[in-house]
Amino acid sequence: MVADSTQGENQENTVYYCGVHPTELIKYYCPNHDTLHCGDCAASSSCIMNKLCSISREIRNNAEFKELQSNIAQLMKSADALESKVNTIKESAVKQGSRHLDQVERLEQGLIEKIKAHSASLKDAINIATSEAKYQLDIVIDMCTDIKSSGEQLSNDLNDCNGNDSEVIAFVKAKPVLQSKTDELNAAGKRANLKQYRFKKCVDLDTMLQTTKSFRSYEVENEEMQSSQSTGRPDIQSTNIHQHTEATGYYIYMSP
Repeated sequence: MVADSTQGENQENTVYYCGVHPTELIKYYCPNHDTLHCGDCAASSSCIMNKLCSISREIRNNAEFKELQSNIAQLMKSADALESKVNTIKESAVKQGSRHLDQVERLEQGLIEKIKAHSASLKDAINIATSEAKYQLDIVIDMCTDIKSSGEQLSNDLNDCNGNDSEVIAFVKAKPVLQSKTDELNAAGKRANLKQYRFKKCVDLDTMLQTTKSFRSYEVENEEMQSSQSTGRPDIQSTNIHQHTEATGYYIYMSP
């Protein structure tokens, strides 16, 4: 059925053309099949047809017509109620999303602060260990400098001997000094062996970082819980209403 909108805005002046015969006007109604037909349809059909002009004056007093009007009004009322409810749900969803984002932000800041605090502690430990190593090695360097100076002095004393008693004296004096400086060199060598450090892994942290799962998740709540929180659904007379809720939306449909 096609309405001709060029006939005017008033419903009484609007004409409707047949969907099977586009050039023919709708003139008949089949009560058995609840369908509309043109003259060509009526001529080729075995159904008993009623002319529209014979039933149009009485249609408004028909109980089914009134029921249809009531159902349409109820449909609009239900749609309005659902729209209002969905707007409330939408506002709640936006607020909930904002709260959840704040929770993630606080979680992120908390993790960052923990990491920074732990990193600062590690850096302090590394700086202390490095300073101790530098101090200890500087002592070894000073010891080596002193040992070399003493060795140079011993060597000069021995080379300056002129073959008299001084050579014997230098020889006798050099032996204990050499032993002492040798002991000092051995001690310096031991001091040069620094403490060795390494990072000790945290098994729990490594496991968390290596897993494909997140340390937090964002999931749909239990469907039974959602159903128990439902406030019901709008109803329409003589019409079956079906509704379905998901995480992504809400929809209804009607079946006769």
